[in-house]
Amino acid sequence: KGPQAIFIVKIDGEQKCLHQPAGKLYPASKGVQVWAGDKWYPGANVTMSKLVYSAIPQLAHGVDLLASVKDPKLAKQGTFLGDIPTSKSYKLSFNFRPKGTTPSWGSIVHLTAGGDAAKNNGRVPGVWMYGNSLKMHVRVETSAGNEGCDPSEPLTLNKNHRIEVIVVADKNENAIAVNIDGKSACYYRLAGSVPVKSSNVHVYAPDPWYSPANGVVTKLAYEEFKGKLHTELSPGLDLLGGSVFKPAKGRMLGKIDTTSEYKLSFDLVAKGTTASWGSILHFTTGKDSSRIPGLWFYPKTLQLHWRTAVFSDSNHGCDPDPKAIQIGKKHHIDLIAVKAGEGNSHLIMEIDGKQECYVETKSDLHGGVKNAQVW
Repeated sequence: KGPQAIFIVKIDGEQKCLHQPAGKLYPASKGVQVWAGDKWYPGANVTMSKLVYSAIPQLAHGVDLLASVKDPKLAKQGTFLGDIPTSKSYKLSFNFRPKGTTPSWGSIVHLTAGGDAAKNNGRVPGVWMYGNSLKMHVRVETSAGNEGCDPSEPLTLNKNHRIEVIVVADKNENAIAVNIDGKSACYYRLAGSVPVKSSNVHVYAPDPWYSPANGVVTKLAYEEFKGKLHTELSPGLDLLGGSVFKPAKGRMLGKIDTTSEYKLSFDLVAKGTTASWGSILHFTTGKDSSRIPGLWFYPKTLQLHWRTAVFSDSNHGCDPDPKAIQIGKKHHIDLIAVKAGEGNSHLIMEIDGKQECYVETKSDLHGGVKNAQVW
């Protein structure tokens, strides 16, 4: 039992090779012989000095995990800080000052009890920068796979940002949130369960699988989180936290303050039909009859069914042609509700930039709602 073995060789501080064998490390032993060189092969034609063998550093909660790093500005690929005991609910916090972008994924910090992949406690969590971008990519392993949330707004070049990644896993909430400079940047309810706590998770800043992010990390800390996340979703930000999302019955994303007029946009790829009504999304005060708005597929077809409340009818809307959605094709959907003078409003659905249905309601739109549930 224990973490997956990882072998890293560095020469002059630069990672030169990485190997992840299938097995576990050999257990600790007493009285091991040390030879330089051994009795089975001729001695190498070299001189050696400053030979040190030491145990892996054991890191603690709530302290600066970078305290042993002499100069964070010089952090290189595969900078291993030590092992830390993890909690099921936790907060990972750090300062990050981006100095530029990288051509591909740029690693900032990565906690893992195994390798890079999102299995065997592989990302608990991991934080990267997108390639050629100042946007962050935050992922945590769950039983459903590689989940997380990505703030939609980019970081500011040369600004020292305070980042918090919070994961809560209990009977009432199973979610991840990212805060930037004290403000909520994304929130996502996880589909799978998070790994149980572990006694020896490896901490890398940056990790050995990706190039380092072009920036400076300071004041890195990990601690158990005993509070509750704010479930408020923010208008104007990606409510799915950058994830590719598959709707499931009873999957609430969070709560949001709605407005009378709105535009709701998202990408959709239809994989097939359902035998009965197929729910895509639903903003509601808590009942099915509250639709502000709701969107479904008709049974056994790919025809969309959009409904939103107006004063004269809580179930008003429009449905596009059944052929507007094609299986396997990525479509962009815009649902637009706007006022059109006293006692009138317009509902417009656009698919891939083309108007596919329109209705004049002959009634005012429903007023905004505080803390509407988003399913």
